[in-house]
Amino acid sequence: MVNGTVVPNGATVTAAQLAQTSFVAGAAGVSDDLILTGYDGKAFSNHVEIHVNATSNHAPVLTVPSATVGATAGQSFTASSLFGPTDADNDR
Repeated sequence: MVNGTVVPNGATVTAAQLAQTSFVAGAAGVSDDLILTGYDGKAFSNHVEIHVNATSNHAPVLTVPSATVGATAGQSFTASSLFGPTDADNDR
């Protein structure tokens, strides 16, 4: 994608567009191959190939230290004292 717009396969990205260029991986289990070549207006660089393998997402896990919490009327608790989340992918 360049500046949020999908770029078709085989398209050229200019040096000016490079800072606005991003790659969006496909669905889980899909592999993409990126073949990159630089050009300075006179000569081409070597080709570089990058393999991108999209992995499956892992659901976050909530840990509850105690299923029963005693409290007095009006007592407040921080959410982190009642439960704690973890995310194996760190994609939260």
